[in-house]
Amino acid sequence: MLQHLAAILITMIATFLLGWCCLLVVWGIETVFGAAGPFESLTILGTLTAFSVLFSWIGHILGAVVLQLLHARKIAGWASVMLAGLGVGLVVGGLISLPIAILYAPVLAVFQAWVLRQISRYRVQ
Repeated sequence: MLQHLAAILITMIATFLLGWCCLLVVWGIETVFGAAGPFESLTILGTLTAFSVLFSWIGHILGAVVLQLLHARKIAGWASVMLAGLGVGLVVGGLISLPIAILYAPVLAVFQAWVLRQISRYRVQ
């Protein structure tokens, strides 16, 4: 269970840092050139990604349970993890009225499974 908790924390920290990196790139471009121009959409992406951790913990906890069930049945391949993430995103996105969770959840599920594999040395096929 501690391995799942560590995977959740690492995934959330990495998500937060990725969002802030996007924002720093845009702020740097605006500082140098005066306007971000075509990179302005990175502001939205960075903000959504950085602050998604405020709500994604719900999906990560549910995803850890689903991921453990997939591992126990030895069907935790990348496609099944992504589909499970999509299912978790649909459920959580519906519960908290944030449909963007449907887009983030499969990617974060695969990343969380990868981190878990690195931590616990599971063989995900």
